Amino acid sequence: MRSVSSAVVTLALVMLAGSSAIAQTAAQAGTPAAKPLTEQQRRELEGDRKEVREERRDLRQDRRDVRHDAADLHHDRKDVRQDRRDIRRDKRGK
Repeated sequence: MRSVSSAVVTLALVMLAGSSAIAQTAAQAGTPAAKPLTEQQRRELEGDRKEVREERRDLRQDRRDVRHDAADLHHDRKDVRQDRRDIRRDKRGK
């Protein structure tokens, strides 16, 4: 009995492996083969990459500018507070 169940399990595994191989082959059959890029496509792709690099560089510069502006605003607010203190102190001193 044990050898029969072992044979059934082995047969089932072989059938499963075969069916998955067929399914995989069918899926691959629908996929077109990769064709080499034409010169025009290559130029367009390089142009797109260049645009992406420029956009990323611009974005980094914008972020840098925002950080610097935020720091400048912080220092300006600090200077204004100090100026207010100085004005109050000068009014009391007169």
